[in-house]
Amino acid sequence: MKFNSSNKVYAHVDCNSFFASCEIYRNPSLKGKCVCVGWEIIVAASYEAKKYWIKTWTPVWEARRILGKEFILIHPDLRFYKQISKRFTTFLWDYSNSIQIFSIDEAFMDITWIAEYHKMDYLEFAIFLKKEIRRCIWIPVSVGIANTKIKAKIFSDINKPFWEFVAFEDEPVSKMLSKLKVTDTPFIGKKTWEKLQYVCKTIEDFRRLSFWSVDEMLGKNWTDLWLELNWADIMDFSGNPIPKSISRTSSFNKKITNDKDFLWSQIVGHFNQAYFILTKYNLELKNIAVYLRDKDFCRYAYDFNFEAHTNIRTDLLARLREVFNSKVPFSLEYRSTGVILSDFKEYIPKQLSLDDINNVTFEKNKKLMHAIEAVNKFYWKKAVNIWTL
Repeated sequence: MKFNSSNKVYAHVDCNSFFASCEIYRNPSLKGKCVCVGWEIIVAASYEAKKYWIKTWTPVWEARRILGKEFILIHPDLRFYKQISKRFTTFLWDYSNSIQIFSIDEAFMDITWIAEYHKMDYLEFAIFLKKEIRRCIWIPVSVGIANTKIKAKIFSDINKPFWEFVAFEDEPVSKMLSKLKVTDTPFIGKKTWEKLQYVCKTIEDFRRLSFWSVDEMLGKNWTDLWLELNWADIMDFSGNPIPKSISRTSSFNKKITNDKDFLWSQIVGHFNQAYFILTKYNLELKNIAVYLRDKDFCRYAYDFNFEAHTNIRTDLLARLREVFNSKVPFSLEYRSTGVILSDFKEYIPKQLSLDDINNVTFEKNKKLMHAIEAVNKFYWKKAVNIWTL
């Protein structure tokens, strides 16, 4: 099959341990420490914590056991992370023809002829971009540059953190992709891998399959992925559609139970994973549901509809607990549980008015005053005043 090779140049810029990096930026005394961000599970960890194999989805109790006194847990501040993300994407616009935001902490840049304009080669430009983002925004990033967006994304994930990789020629690209597992390809998860495991082990193996083989085994979405790996600029993330739902489910292997505490602990774990994805894509929801499958493989879903869209974690978890306690029949025994989030819209933070500020609690006012005082001391002048908010 013939197709036109891409004549574009893309950079994929990915913030390293974004939530943890934001917290270190806000509180520099945390630098070099084992910082973990999360609730009952870890959603981001500093690289100091990752050295001890603390990863995303690690339960907090396990991270605390592994790290001991070095363990530092911070609850996510999504509004603050969104502010840093906006600064990050605004910076990228200054050095690109266009950008496509992939999530809160990563984006694709069209940098065709941009490096030449700055009188650099693309490796020098990747290093320059990485250092400038660190200097201006204080967030470490990894940069991958290639002729297609998917290859650029794969390259940015190599040897994190604070790394860069550039490849355009087929030989170095093939050499690198032959070292990476097929599951390192974006969008190829467990179910897709189960279909591919007997025909390809590496990304290079997948790239060498025929177009029609991929189409027959997996369908159109994966032929687009295959084309991207074979130098065709196909995939567009500029209008990333809002997903219809976000779900996280799992079975208990051979265990079948109606233990209420055990079932709830599993559901909280699923909720935290789904909520992390909700925040990563900057969404609010209106419907939340508990999913269960009993020992006879019958499926049940019990949901709650909010009056207005929300992404306040405590409210979501409270309604989920309410549904779980009032609707789930514990006379049955279950083999799997899950959580389903749906009916989304994009979350747009609302700026506080003076009336809103007057109505917040005393504790929030006190924190606000301390923050303003700290900013003014740092800049040796009254940079922020309460009436300017």
